[in-house]
Amino acid sequence: MNVTDPLLAPVEADEHREVGGVHVDVARTGACRVKRLIYPPGFHWAKHLSELMGSKYCMHAHVGFMAHGQINVRFADGCVVEYKGPKFVQVE
Repeated sequence: MNVTDPLLAPVEADEHREVGGVHVDVARTGACRVKRLIYPPGFHWAKHLSELMGSKYCMHAHVGFMAHGQINVRFADGCVVEYKGPKFVQVE
């Protein structure tokens, strides 16, 4: 992880873990949890998380702010949506 980029530098969090190469920081605020996820370059759900999660597709809704980078989300019906940061993102 490039810690010279402030967006990728360590942050104070209640929890930190790595899942399939994805760095996950979790902060609790009131009754909510806020997550920061850092995906490595070349990350691909089918290659890195599908087997670990036991599903061909991620079944969770995602709402957040993508600071930079790009993701392409492929849905079960074959539709692909491209997101490029900076952008607010909602994936359901």
